[in-house]
Amino acid sequence: MVAFADTDRIPNDGVQFVKGLDKTIQDKVVAGLIAMAQDPAGNTILKNLYTINGFQQIEPTYYDPFVGVLKAAGVDPATLVK
Repeated sequence: MVAFADTDRIPNDGVQFVKGLDKTIQDKVVAGLIAMAQDPAGNTILKNLYTINGFQQIEPTYYDPFVGVLKAAGVDPATLVK
């Protein structure tokens, strides 16, 4: 395989919540997923089932470079959300 272009990092496998979901529930789900990924047995399950190597908590601004890539390609990110 030959690379023909490099871009900024494109995030994948994000965890999103429905609008209005209680913040306490969101925090517990995030903490549980991070704990599962840090546990050797849990990490093995994530790798085997979903090819996920871990989770990290990020700020929404983490996606700004990707939004820039979309906009440079002429894609309005708002049109991708349903």
